[in-house]
Amino acid sequence: MEGRGHGPAVRGTASFVFHFGFVRDGVPVFSVERKWGIRDRYPVRIQDPDPDRGLVLSTAVAPDALQSR
Repeated sequence: MEGRGHGPAVRGTASFVFHFGFVRDGVPVFSVERKWGIRDRYPVRIQDPDPDRGLVLSTAVAPDALQSR
């Protein structure tokens, strides 16, 4: 079923999936994505060992916090 000029209509629960990739000088540093399920998961992949892990983890939880959960 198509919506009126707004793309496909969604029935039931909508799932918003995201993937954020962070780069420095064109080289991947880390990425965060959302995997939807009964309990959402947010895998973090760190490709560069240099960044502060606290900064990486706070950046990983920020998108979930901004969704007002």
